[in-house]
Amino acid sequence: MVILSGVKLKLYPNKTQKQTIEQTFGNSRFVWNQFRNMQENRYDAMIDDYNSYKEQTKKKWLQNR
Repeated sequence: MVILSGVKLKLYPNKTQKQTIEQTFGNSRFVWNQFRNMQENRYDAMIDDYNSYKEQTKKKWLQNR
């Protein structure tokens, strides 16, 4: 038998801790956005490569007909 339980907790950070938390979230957001952008660029490049390969094979096929 599995029992699921949770704990609710509310934090009251001081000024220095708030700044550290905000800085950490900001850095995490920046890194996330950079990697997401890098992934989108790689995907777009892959699609472009695939489409150019498809065009090349189509041209070769038409020339050999």
